[in-house]
Amino acid sequence: YSYGTYVELWVNVNPHYNFLYWEDSNGNRISPTSSSGNTYKVTVQVLGNKAYTIHASPKVYTVSVSASPSDGGSVSGGGEYTYGSECTLKATPKADYKFVKWSDEDTNPTKTFTVTGDSSFTAYFEYNKVQVNISSGQGGTATVRNVRTGQEGASVVGIVGDVFIFIGVPNYGYSNYYVQLDGSTNQIAYGSNYAIQASGTYN
Repeated sequence: YSYGTYVELWVNVNPHYNFLYWEDSNGNRISPTSSSGNTYKVTVQVLGNKAYTIHASPKVYTVSVSASPSDGGSVSGGGEYTYGSECTLKATPKADYKFVKWSDEDTNPTKTFTVTGDSSFTAYFEYNKVQVNISSGQGGTATVRNVRTGQEGASVVGIVGDVFIFIGVPNYGYSNYYVQLDGSTNQIAYGSNYAIQASGTYN
């Protein structure tokens, strides 16, 4: 450019950054003469060789986290992060609960990702404790056994997925028996197998 001419400089700033200022090679800060969207312009007069630099800072985004149900566990790692930084979230179940997944279907309780914008994650927990109670009707005695732990008695605890065996001992003069769940009409006959997805207390 010829000495004394005016030159318009412009820059398109990454939308994830905030424009701060122009700076010439003498360290002078220059405010833009105009801007539109992410484009910032400045008009300078050529008075010699000079370099110009733009300064910008990464935007700050919010990572929100929550637990469902709220009493199923705790979540950590949420907060404000600059664009491009690394965020680590952790889901910790409370006693008698287990972590299932994040709202983005990630099944790892600890997840790490690069922040590129505002985001929200929910950690889903599931009640994990099971209690099975058994009582006997006329003609015998009954117990229930947790196959995994070996615990046996009239009331046995476990976790979701455990297998329980119902054991009936008929009194003299009585023979086969059946098990009835929670007072329903569904009867489990002697010697048969029956699967339930236990998620609470069964009688």
